Formats: sequence, C-alpha cells, structure tokens
Amino acid sequence: MGGGNKANWDGRKILTGQSGPLLHHYFFLIFLMRRSTLLAWLKYYFPCGRCECFGWSLAIVIFGTMGFCFALAICLETYYNIEQVPPLRGSGSDFGIPVYNDWFNTLYVSENIDVSYQERNVNEALQSLQNSTNSFTFAGGEVYWPPGTELMNNTLQFPILGASVLMVFNIDSIPVNLNVSMDVLIEIYNGTISRWNDEKIQQLNPLLSNSSFPSDEIIPLHYLRDNGATHIFTETLCAYSEWWCKHVGVGEKVPFPHAKDSWFPVLDDYDMLESVLQTPNSVGYVSFPTLESFNAHVFTSNFTQLAICTVIEDHKCANSVILDEALQYASLNAFVVQENGAAMAPPFNWTCEDCWFFNGFTYWYTEEQYSESGCNSFISDLFELFNWIYTNPTAMDEAQAAHFVLLQGETWNILQSNFNKISCAKSVSSALDHAFFIAWLVVMIIFLIFTIVICIRLLWGVNKKYQRIRSNPVTFSLQSEGPMEVTPLLMKAQIDCNDIILSDQIGTGSFGEVYKGGWKGTDVAVKRMLLGGEANQRTIIEDFFQEANLMSTLRHPNVIQFLGASLIKPHLYIVLELAERGSVYDLLSRNDVTLDYNKKINFCIDAAKGMLYLHSSAPPIIHRDLKTANLLVDQNWRVKVTDFGLSRVVDTQSTMTHCGTVEFCAPEVLKRSRYTVKADVYSFGICVWQIFTRSALFHNTPLYQLMRMV
Repeated sequence: MGGGNKANWDGRKILTGQSGPLLHHYFFLIFLMRRSTLLAWLKYYFPCGRCECFGWSLAIVIFGTMGFCFALAICLETYYNIEQVPPLRGSGSDFGIPVYNDWFNTLYVSENIDVSYQERNVNEALQSLQNSTNSFTFAGGEVYWPPGTELMNNTLQFPILGASVLMVFNIDSIPVNLNVSMDVLIEIYNGTISRWNDEKIQQLNPLLSNSSFPSDEIIPLHYLRDNGATHIFTETLCAYSEWWCKHVGVGEKVPFPHAKDSWFPVLDDYDMLESVLQTPNSVGYVSFPTLESFNAHVFTSNFTQLAICTVIEDHKCANSVILDEALQYASLNAFVVQENGAAMAPPFNWTCEDCWFFNGFTYWYTEEQYSESGCNSFISDLFELFNWIYTNPTAMDEAQAAHFVLLQGETWNILQSNFNKISCAKSVSSALDHAFFIAWLVVMIIFLIFTIVICIRLLWGVNKKYQRIRSNPVTFSLQSEGPMEVTPLLMKAQIDCNDIILSDQIGTGSFGEVYKGGWKGTDVAVKRMLLGGEANQRTIIEDFFQEANLMSTLRHPNVIQFLGASLIKPHLYIVLELAERGSVYDLLSRNDVTLDYNKKINFCIDAAKGMLYLHSSAPPIIHRDLKTANLLVDQNWRVKVTDFGLSRVVDTQSTMTHCGTVEFCAPEVLKRSRYTVKADVYSFGICVWQIFTRSALFHNTPLYQLMRMV
C-alpha cells in the first residue's frame, strides 16, 4: 500500500503540542518578521523623544505581526495535516546502506511505498525516533540500553542484515595469512603486543622464519565514526574477555585503550581498506561484504587476513580458521531469531575447528505507538515493508548480491507477534478539549509577555543607539548599513581620507588592497577595503571594523603598528607602519638576499615575541593565519606580525571555525575541533621550518592529500 492521502486532520493537535511542524513554521515566520525591513527601520530611525507614540505604534506592529504569523502558521499546519499519511522516514548506521538503497528503490517502483533513509549517528537517530522525527532507525548491532531508558520500554527491534567481520593486515615480508589467537588479538588492540616480531605471534606461525617478522611497531586502525563493524568486533571480544567488557565495552564507537594520535583516522569501510593498503605494518577490521565490494568495484587486491587460531598446542597453532563467504553464510544462519526480535548467536565454542566468531546483524528499531493522524495507513505500509523484506525473493537476491545474509523462511512468522505490538496512540477527547483551551490561554499570555519585553528592550536600545549616533560620525557615514560598534581607541585614531596619499600597490587580497602611501609626511602602508557588490558589503564592513578595533588596541615592537583608520564609506582605510623590506616569505623567495644563521634566529625570536604578546593579552588573541607572508621585516631587520583579518579573541562559548592557510593550519583546526592559542604554536613551527630551509614544507601537495596528511 502506498503513501496516499488517507489521514484525517485533527485541529486540536495544533495547539496541544502533538503537531510538530506548527512550532517550526511559527518560529520561522516570527524570525523572518522580526528581521523584516519595517521593524529594522523603526528600531533605527525612531528617536527616544517620541517614546510614547513610538512605543504604542511598535507594540501594535509587533503584536499584529505575531498574530498574523500565528494565523498563517495555523493555515500551514492545516495544509500539512489534511489527509497526509506519515512517511516511512529513518536514519542511522551506514552498515548495509547499499542494500537498503536497493530495497527502497525497488519498493517504491513495485509497491508504491516511499521510504527515505539518511546515514546518521545511531544515538542521535534513536533520539529522533523518540522525538517522532523519524519512524525507524537502523543500528549496526543490537542496542544495549542504559538502565531506566524510556526508549527501551517503547521500542521494538527486528534483525535485518547479517555480516561477518574479518581482520586484514599489511606486512611486505609476510604475503600469506597470519595466525593469531583471540588473546593475541586483544593484546594487539590494548597495546600489550606492540611489534610484529613479538614472540607470541612468532610461536603461532612456525612455518614463517623469524626474519619475516619486522621489528616495526604495529599500527592498529580503527573507525573515527560510528560503524557496524566496530559493534560486531567489540561484541565478540567482549564475549571472550571480561577485561575487554570492563575497560572498552561494546558499541559502534568505543574508546580503544591503545589509541594514538598517530593512528590514521578511518571514516568509513572503504577508508579502512585503503588505509591498510597505504599504511605499512597496519592491521584493521572490516565487514566481509565491504571487502568483497571493494575488490569488485574499487581496487582488486589480495588482502592478507589474520586467521583465528582455535586450537593451540605447545604454543603453536594446531588449527586456524579463515573467513570466506560460505563460512559467513553458515555462521549467520546458525543464529536463532527470538519473538522479541533478538537474533541470538549460538554459544561460543572457542576451540571449534570450523567456526567464525565475529558475526552480527543490523537491527531495525521502531516505536510501539504512533499518533492518530494517518496511523493506520502508516502501520499498513510498515507491515507491507517488513513482509516484503522477510518473504520476497527480490529482497534476498539484492542482499546476497551485496554479500550480506538475510534470514527469511520462518523469520517473519516468528517476528509477527513482535510487529503486532505496534498500535495507534489512543486519544482522550476530554483531555484534548482541556488541553486545547489551556494551550490558547498560555499562548496568549506568552504573546503578551513577549510583546512587553520586546517593546521595553527596543525602546531602551533605540535610546542608547540614538545617543551614540548623535555623537558618532562613523555611524552617520554608514546609515544605509546600520550603526557599527567602534571602540574608544579607534574613535581617537580616526584619519581624514584626504590626508592619505596612495602610491604603489604592494599587495592584494579577496576584499582588500595594500598600497605604499604617505600620511602627514610619513611613509606608511595603507590597506583599502574593496566593498564589491551590495550583497557582501555588510560582511566586508563588519570585518573591517573588527580588524580595526582589534589593531587599535595592540602596541608592541614586534606587532605592526596601527596608526589610524579612515572610517567614512566608501574610503575605508587602515593606515599601518611601513615595513620596507617586505615579508619574510618574499625574502626567503629571493635568491639575491643572503640570510645568515643569526638573521634567521632573530626572525624566529621576533615572531615569537609578537605572538607571545597576542597570547598574553586578556583575553588571549588567536591569530589564526600565522605564516611567513604575514611576518613583515622593517629597515632594521626586525620582524613584525601583521594581518589580523582572521584573528579572534578567545571565547570559550563560541564554535571554532576553519580559518587560515591549509599548509600552516594545525590538525585540530582542519578537523574543526575546538582549538586554543596552541593552534598558532603549530603554525609558528611551520614558519620556523620554512625560515631555516627556505622552502615549502608541503610543496606541490594536492589540497585534499595535504589535509589528510596533517
């Protein structure tokens, strides 16, 4: 059955909170209206002298606008709820996602069932399920709910795709499969065994000479993001070792005890195999379907595997097991599906001579109850979906083509009692009636309070900004853009643009040009902002004022001296002292300039002094674009730090952004993690290297490769 127009609209849900899109529409519209030209114009142009008239007018405008938005939101909500069937929309693990996509495309064409799926962190996906944002979630393994979790009691699970996980390694001197025991595998991943020539590994592989085992350090690779292979891998190690359960745990992402910064961050399954191929002495784990797909479609390679030694006699491996497709099929078909939706593995026999232990299933999670609107049609579509997956030969063929195992046959008969628990949420008419009345009352009170607060805040802000406008010529010059924040130091450093003489251009960028010029008989450097089109003017002007405000507060011998600024549009100039010898980068690039050891040392010392001054400010200032091109040299060979267009004052509450030049960026900046002044220390290290070698550290390296290397 398809997702047609079958549901009934219940108007009471609009104000009782059961209808989610209403609040989204409403607050979105309020945001647009609050940013509208009308309110911006009122806020900017009405002076405090007309407070009484303005206050009443503004209150009427805001209250009327909010009422209009609310009425419009109800209309939108009515449109979205009339005769709409909730779609089958889900998110979660990427484990098995090629099969999901094939299934959903086939279902849409043959059964007219519309299913959408998005790869996402499993914990976030389960939260979306609880918030009714999604109707189902895929997980790479059975979820272990924390005690007392509300979602645990209201969620049903269904095992879908099965796969096995194997371990691959890369040692040039060992082109054959290598035997390891479960104990050795755990010791490799907890750091107890750190080198390939460890005695325990050699004893398990008596057919290989000792010289075949390199003394290099073992590099265990792991996934940086949630991954179903990690769930199966850790679940098996936990079943074998109590230590692993206690110290590492089970899940799609776990804190590996031997994790190092030097480990290559693996994002997905193909990434894991590429990393093993490109990283000598590495070992990693990956699902069998991924290995087969990689060999078939990406890069054909005979990966060497870690064989699991199940029988050990006199420290030597007497029996080892290697995974292949037949063994995967036999291992996963030994699972027994329970009525509660759990796929139970047979008891582990760690001495079995033909068993593979690293096996598991992906799980479909869905809630027991759904809201009334379109619920019956929704459950009907969901039934057709499950019935198709567990009984249709096409579903089996598509799973097998991707080298996954799908349990059909009696599985659907067993799981139907689990599916029958899904029902539509019951409504209590009287409770909804009371909720409808209370919701109206609460909404009106909130509107009234909101209007009063906004009026008071706007009146106070208008008065304060008007006083600043009257005494501040800068804001008058930029009235088309709105007033700008200007520090007292910058106000005192204003320069008449007619006093600035521009001569030769000495530099250029995306939003500005740098000229050699004169000001009151002094040679200076003048940075002129290029305003460009109307769309970007506001951003460029804000960046100009941010840089000028910051530079006006800086005073240090190794920081370029700020002399003043012209703040009247369109002549937005920053006047700086002139560094006659140019940048350190230019000097390093010139063959006619001789730089002895003392000069290079002094360059580094001067740059360090300037950066220490910035980092010692209260609060500290992060440069974020430190490079040799931003280190200027004056007539006396003194280095001065410049270009603060990307600099920022440290704010612990703000989100860090990716700024600066990639070659000089610290790893935490490239990964968009939180960073501190230490990011500048990394850039300083690159500068020191470039000063002493007079060459680029990453010469002719492609950008994507450079980011992965860093």
